[in-house]
Amino acid sequence: MLKYGKRIIWIDLGRFIAIFLVTGFHVWRFIGCPEHMVLGIDLWGFFKNGYMGCDLFFLLSGYLCSKQWDSLHNENNKVLKFYLSKALRIIPAYYVSLLFWWFLVNKGICVKPYGVRDVIMHMLFMHTLSEKTFFSTSGVYWYLGVQMHFYILFPLVLYILNKVNNWVALAISFLPVVILSYTGYNDKFTLYWNVIILMPSFVCGIMLQKGCFDCFRKEILIFLSLFLYFGIVLVPKIQGLFFLADRLVVGISIGIVLYELADWSKTIPKSIKEFVGVIAQTSYSIYLYNYVFTTYNNILVGKTGFVIYVFMTFGFGIIMYYVVENSLNGIIKRIKMRYCS
Repeated sequence: MLKYGKRIIWIDLGRFIAIFLVTGFHVWRFIGCPEHMVLGIDLWGFFKNGYMGCDLFFLLSGYLCSKQWDSLHNENNKVLKFYLSKALRIIPAYYVSLLFWWFLVNKGICVKPYGVRDVIMHMLFMHTLSEKTFFSTSGVYWYLGVQMHFYILFPLVLYILNKVNNWVALAISFLPVVILSYTGYNDKFTLYWNVIILMPSFVCGIMLQKGCFDCFRKEILIFLSLFLYFGIVLVPKIQGLFFLADRLVVGISIGIVLYELADWSKTIPKSIKEFVGVIAQTSYSIYLYNYVFTTYNNILVGKTGFVIYVFMTFGFGIIMYYVVENSLNGIIKRIKMRYCS
């Protein structure tokens, strides 16, 4: 795949799109869940369904985990090196953001459940195992819990994929999604938002890295993926037919399109690549502080409110990246060079 510097363009585009969709979804809810129907199409549908950006993040994660695994040539302690690397990527900035939300709650700036149980469960990435702590502290943290569970399970998932036909494994991973799609939705987030349900996105990311999709005609894959995306996201009559499967299909579709268009991305101007690269590099911090705009009391609505709150979120997240993540990069890189190479 095309690289500029040490970055991969289609991955950066994926992170850029994913963080924009997720942030757009959160802001869309905050400004009153607006709709704008034109010929049966809801133009706010991109953001109404923006939570599907998390499924794209999981696909990108599967791809990058597989890529990193292949780069660990030394078989000695390979699993431990992989775990340490992922822990260093997730935990430092995450713990700082936990402290940030504790400060806001303690000062009365933000009203959130933040007791001792919440703190411990979040620090151990176990908050997604309980309905009471699933969305406490900050609503975005559920993703971090599931992501860490994927990291822990990755060696096992990769082992299974190496033993079983990948397409058969992918089909099997969709079974829980299909079954639950017919049982009817309820508020059990621990049941619907976990590694078992979100596994297809992660598996597809691994399969992309392994080249499993290369046997298909690129044009057909792109057309089908775009058709599914726009159909599910913009047409209200289609949304929710399969409330679990559709979100997975959308996330996977975007990832496949970006992967297949990697060569086309050579034509993107350097200035745009650099801009996308900055947002992609800071996307983790932007996500961690994705609800920072909810501390702003004067609620704005409509397009103006949407633009302002998105800019606020992106701006604050980028600042926190340079204050926290970038400041810790030197220490983290030294630890990785010593223990993860």
